[in-house]
Amino acid sequence: MRHTCALADVQDVSWEHRAQFFAICAQMMWRILVDAARARGADKRGGGAIRVNVEEAANLSRGPDAALVALDHALQDLAKIAPRQAKVVELRYFWRLSVERTAQVMGISEQTVMRHWEFVKAWLSRELSR
Repeated sequence: MRHTCALADVQDVSWEHRAQFFAICAQMMWRILVDAARARGADKRGGGAIRVNVEEAANLSRGPDAALVALDHALQDLAKIAPRQAKVVELRYFWRLSVERTAQVMGISEQTVMRHWEFVKAWLSRELSR
C-alpha cells in the first residue's frame, strides 16, 4: 500500500503494514501537539513541578501546554539513557501494541516488557516532579 504524507514532507513511501502507517501518524500528531505547545511559549512559563501519568498521556492535548512539553522532554531524555525502555513506550503508546505483541516485536519476554513499562512510569514520575 502506498501513501503520501504531506505533513512529514515524505512522498511515495511504501508502508509495510497498516499499523506502521497509523503509528507514524500518531507520532506526527504528538509532534504537532508538542510544537504547538512550544509555539505558545509553554517552556518559558515554567513554574512548579508538573505531574503527568504516562497512562493518561492521551488526554494531554486538553491539558496544560507545559505538561505536554515537559513529557516530551522527558521522553527524549529517556531515549538517550534507556533506549530499550523508550522503545517499549513507543510500541505501547504510539503503536498501541499489547504487552504480548510488544514482547514479540522486541524479542523479549512479556515480563521484561512489564518491567520496562513499570520502570518508565516510575522514571517519568520522578523526572516530571522535579
